Amino acid sequence: MHEETWQVLEAKTGTLLVEEGQDGTMLGELHLTVKNRAIADWQWIPHRISTENNQPDPLIAAKIKEIRQSFVKGDHFKAHVNPINAAVLRTPIDTVIGFTKIPLHRSNFSDTKDDMPAVIEGSSHDFLADAFKEACHADVGVMRGFRYGTHIAPGPIKLEDIYHYIPIGPQIACGEISGDALHLQIEKSADKVLSPWVGWWGGGWLISYSGITYDLDPYNEYWFRSSNIRVNGEQLDPERMYLVAGYWNLDDPDKINRTTALQIKVLRDADGGIVDATHVVAYYLQTLPHKTVNPELNRVKLLKPLPKPIWKNREIQPLRGVPRPDLLIYNHPKKGK
Repeated sequence: MHEETWQVLEAKTGTLLVEEGQDGTMLGELHLTVKNRAIADWQWIPHRISTENNQPDPLIAAKIKEIRQSFVKGDHFKAHVNPINAAVLRTPIDTVIGFTKIPLHRSNFSDTKDDMPAVIEGSSHDFLADAFKEACHADVGVMRGFRYGTHIAPGPIKLEDIYHYIPIGPQIACGEISGDALHLQIEKSADKVLSPWVGWWGGGWLISYSGITYDLDPYNEYWFRSSNIRVNGEQLDPERMYLVAGYWNLDDPDKINRTTALQIKVLRDADGGIVDATHVVAYYLQTLPHKTVNPELNRVKLLKPLPKPIWKNREIQPLRGVPRPDLLIYNHPKKGK
């Protein structure tokens, strides 16, 4: 889940559990003293990586600059074919493609008091879902709930910022999904994120939507966590087919954001060429007044605050999470049986 553990989690078995987040933000240093083939002692030292304690190595910095040359503005820039989806990059990634009035990110702690917890919603994902919805002129835009990505301060947005949010090469498609299936998608996402059963966790964060608002009780049971679901202000109709825009991948051609859809149309450029999701977002910014985004926030109304931290690490806050014996892949047989 890309957590950062600043204190070791020690299991009853003596197993030491640590995580170092992502993108090189911290480094973990573990010293072990081994005697008689067993760990006799240990010391864990977490290091926050910053410009103060980690200056670039000249050789590595030069290599990075060399590799980036063909991707950024300058005489060495050239077109690149995305190896995942075959879309062609024709714009230097350091090009400013728009602006934002508010910080775009998804990184608030679960116990934040004044802001929406990242596990529930984030301004970056709201912005991306808006871009997908507008690109298809759809009823609903949907963005997978994952990745811290990057933080964009109020001001310019570069193309490479969007690649931080969307590095996995999806395309964007429009298709019809029933209201009942959208309700199911919301509930499945909430169950994978908020379930009290550790073995059921998956996905990390809730899916983000454009055009959909709802109330959320994180402590309720599956199918009852969300309520008052509205699509563009109107109550969700379970029997109605809604036009939905979101991630599409060639290896899952009948689905949008992992949900089966009908009448799917994949977005293409004017010549019928493949368009990467990042370029869909870039085009969206060009259509806005002054190319400036200011996404509406708090599309999910959290009816109850998430639980307070149960450990010294603020990020680790399961809903009294416990493993489910019936979900264990393998149970050791009893001796003699």
